Amino acid sequence: MSSSSNFDASNLLEDNEWEEKVVEQNRQLDQLIEDIALWPTTLSSQPTTQMVRAKRRYFDRKREKGHDTIFEQYFAEDPIYPPEFFRTRYRMRKPLFEKIMNKLVDTDDFFVQKHDATGLLGMSAIQKCTAAMRVLAYETATDLHDEYLRMSAQLIRKSLIKFVEGVISNFGDEYLRKPTEEDLARLLHIGEQRGFPGMLGSIDCMHWEWKNCPTSWAGQYAGRSGKPTIILEAVASQDLWIWHAFFGTPVEDERSTYLNYCDPAEFIQDRFGQSSRENEDEDANNDFIYSTNRIASLASYMKNKAQLVKRKAHKALLGDLVEHIWVKFGNRH
Repeated sequence: MSSSSNFDASNLLEDNEWEEKVVEQNRQLDQLIEDIALWPTTLSSQPTTQMVRAKRRYFDRKREKGHDTIFEQYFAEDPIYPPEFFRTRYRMRKPLFEKIMNKLVDTDDFFVQKHDATGLLGMSAIQKCTAAMRVLAYETATDLHDEYLRMSAQLIRKSLIKFVEGVISNFGDEYLRKPTEEDLARLLHIGEQRGFPGMLGSIDCMHWEWKNCPTSWAGQYAGRSGKPTIILEAVASQDLWIWHAFFGTPVEDERSTYLNYCDPAEFIQDRFGQSSRENEDEDANNDFIYSTNRIASLASYMKNKAQLVKRKAHKALLGDLVEHIWVKFGNRH
């Protein structure tokens, strides 16, 4: 009897301990559910270990002084620097710069000086346009002009993009176009008056060094310096109006690839109203053609130009040209 009573007592003790454990686990589970339910409202009051993002720093650049400095130096009635300094640093004369700036102010709200949220005046059109021209003229990074213009690099970069887009949209139809028949007639008349009949403009080439030129292309792009270069060719009239330009011609193909970029049939016609393409085959059979009349075939003209590399032909034409100018203009002096 005593052994059985002891066994029942031990089982009862184990049952009581098990019930206490179950009750404790249920209590912990209830507490966990309650904490989850109240978590959104108590989150803000709980300490966090997350990294706090640093606030954007603000610099009081004294933007008004930046505008006043530029205005006194170049735009006042009696500026500090003379007009030739403006032409050097802005790469254009002041009337042209003011024409572009005023047009941008009229067409783009970005260049209009406005008050910010604190009531202070923002950057002026002079500052934004000057920032764009300095980056274009000196090929510098945007943050280089922070101290002088008192503008952030981000705003200078945005001003540059807006400036270029505004110039293209406002002046592209007038200045980024092909020459018309009236333009060609005027240029030929000017060339005739200046002693160069049949001349549309002066052609010039500029070699830009190609630092990362592929090795397989280095030979055909090698210039006189022995380094790979890319040619920028432009045709301009006496008033510095660029009528034609292309970029990227290899050195050895400077003349032969000219027609790949310029189709003379689009705007050049001869005196009889025939397209220059119709005269191409006829002119190709001639060894050398020299005429003071209007150019009928650009292909023939480029062929003659290539032949002038020969010293004898060059000297002969040079002598004829000097004699022609002397006969035409020599009596005036």
